[in-house]
Amino acid sequence: RLNSLVKVGCNRVSIGVQSLQDEELRLLGRRHSAIQAKRAISNARQAGFSNVSLDLMFGLPNQFVATWEKTLADAISLDPDHISLYCLTLESGTPMEKDVRQGSIVEPDPDIAAEMYRLAQSNLSSVGYRQYEISNWAKVGHESRHNLAYWLNRPYLGLGPGAHSYLY
Repeated sequence: RLNSLVKVGCNRVSIGVQSLQDEELRLLGRRHSAIQAKRAISNARQAGFSNVSLDLMFGLPNQFVATWEKTLADAISLDPDHISLYCLTLESGTPMEKDVRQGSIVEPDPDIAAEMYRLAQSNLSSVGYRQYEISNWAKVGHESRHNLAYWLNRPYLGLGPGAHSYLY
C-alpha cells in the first residue's frame, strides 16, 4: 500500500503511533505493538516517503515521566521529519472516561502532563526539531501544510478513515 501511495504522488505520511510503550498501547486500545509501529515508520521510508510524521500521546493514566522520556528518545531515534504530540483529553462517553469515572483507571495528572510537555519541548529542540505550533515539531522545511492551514483558518481536504475536511 505504501508503495502505491508513493507511485500516485504522495510524499508525506502521518503515522498515528500514539505510544512506543506496549502497556500504554494496550491502555489506549491500539491494535499494534511498539515493534509494529517502528516497522511501519521504516516501511514508509523504504517505500520512498520523503516526509514521515509520527503522532504520540502524553498525559495518559499511569504514564510516567521516565517512560515518556523513553518514548521521546525512541521516536527521535526513528528520525521522523515531523512529530505531533497530543495531550490526552478524556472525552465524555468514551470507554476510558467511563473507566476513570468508575475508578478502574486513575485520572491523568495535569501537572505530570505539563512536565511531559516541557520535557518534549526541551528534548526535541535539542536535536533540531522546531516547534511551529502548540502540538507540532518539525525539521526545517517539513512543517505540515495541513496543520498550518488549520491554524490559519484555510480550507483543507482530508482523506482516509476518520479524516476531516474544511472548505469554505
